[in-house]
Amino acid sequence: MNIPTSALIVTVLLFGFLTGSTLFFYNKTRVEKTQKTEQVNSFNAELPKSVDANTPDEVDAATKPAEPKGRPSYPANVYTVSPKETLFAIGNKFNMPWTLIVEANGLSDANVIQANFPLVIPKYNKNTDYFRVNFVLNEDKLTEMNRELRDAKESEYFDPIKVAKKHAVPYFAVNEHDSFSLIEEDRSKGTALVEAKSERQTNVIGLIQPKTKGEKGLWVVLYVERHEQ
Repeated sequence: MNIPTSALIVTVLLFGFLTGSTLFFYNKTRVEKTQKTEQVNSFNAELPKSVDANTPDEVDAATKPAEPKGRPSYPANVYTVSPKETLFAIGNKFNMPWTLIVEANGLSDANVIQANFPLVIPKYNKNTDYFRVNFVLNEDKLTEMNRELRDAKESEYFDPIKVAKKHAVPYFAVNEHDSFSLIEEDRSKGTALVEAKSERQTNVIGLIQPKTKGEKGLWVVLYVERHEQ
C-alpha cells in the first residue's frame, strides 16, 4: 500500500511535536523538583532586620512572641488559649489541623491544653511546602552573649549542632536523643541548616549568626521545620 508523501510528512511532524512537548514538560518538571529539593535542603529564610521580621498575616495578627526567659531566640508566634476554647476551634482559626499545633508544641498529651495555655502556632512556608516554628531574636541577650564569647577559645554556641540540640527541643518533637547532622553551613553569610532525625520523623533546623560571623560567631535557632514522617 502506497502512503501519500503529504501524509508521511504530517505524521513525522506530529511525532516530532509530541516528542518535543513530552521532553519539554518532563525537563520542566524535573527542574522544578530539583529547585524545590534545593530549597528544602538549603537555608531558607529572610535574615531578621529587627526583633520580628515576619510579614503580618492571620497567624501574626492573633499571636505574639513568647516570653524570652533568657533565651537567645524564642518562638515568634504564641497563642493564649481562651476559656472553653477547643483545639479543634483553634485549628480552624488558623486554617490548619489541630493535631499539627499539638505536634509543633512537642506535646504528647493534648489534655494539658487548658485556658491561658500558651500554644506555639506554626506557619506554612511556601518556598519549602512545610510548616515551621519561627523564632525571633533576643537582642539584649545576644549582645551580652557576644560580649562574653568575644575572647572565648571554645563554646557550645560556636557549634550549630550543639545549639540545635539545646534550643530546638521540643518543637515538632525534636529530641536531644535524635540523630543530628549538619546539612549546610556558610560562615561567610552566618547561616546553617541542621537535620534532626528520629525513627518517626525528620525535622530541619535553620540557624544564623546574628552578631559576629565566622569561627567565633555564636549560633542561634531561627526556625524549626517539620518534614516527612
